[in-house]
Amino acid sequence: MNIFLKKQLGFTMIELLVVIAIISFIASAAIYSVQVARIKARDTKRIADLSQIRKALDMYFSDNNKYPDMSGSGGVGTGTSSYTSGLQYTNWVLLQNALKPYMGVVPNDPINSGNPFWDGGYAYRYIRNLNDKTYDLITQLEDTSNPNICGKKCYLYHSANNQPWCNAFCWGVNEFSDYIFADH
Repeated sequence: MNIFLKKQLGFTMIELLVVIAIISFIASAAIYSVQVARIKARDTKRIADLSQIRKALDMYFSDNNKYPDMSGSGGVGTGTSSYTSGLQYTNWVLLQNALKPYMGVVPNDPINSGNPFWDGGYAYRYIRNLNDKTYDLITQLEDTSNPNICGKKCYLYHSANNQPWCNAFCWGVNEFSDYIFADH
């Protein structure tokens, strides 16, 4: 009879494993939530940055009757620009210099990998149409559910033939990425 009346002095191994499993689950859910919040915060910053840059470009246009021209250099690289099918792809450093009087410091992408979105990177790009007075500001968003991504908005860029920034989902052609955001 003493067997049934014996007092339990500690936790069993099963109880400890259950508590550890519950704590692990809660910790992993918290880490995931923090990561999702960081991604959404970076995407919100990207959209706000491009909006501010667009406003500075509008002030530049108001003063100069054109958008910043980054011509006079060679291929793509630091402090250079290139021309492709009527579009001028500009290095961010040149645009920062052109817009400095209008906004002080021109922001960079929060990750700023330096690689453009067509290489899977995160960096802002200013692309000006040489044939008229239009441009695009482009970046890639991390949140695939963001309602502003190219795959949901089906962006076109300002070119003579209105080529899409999006891929086959929108236009039936294989262009850059569904996760691009454009402001123009």
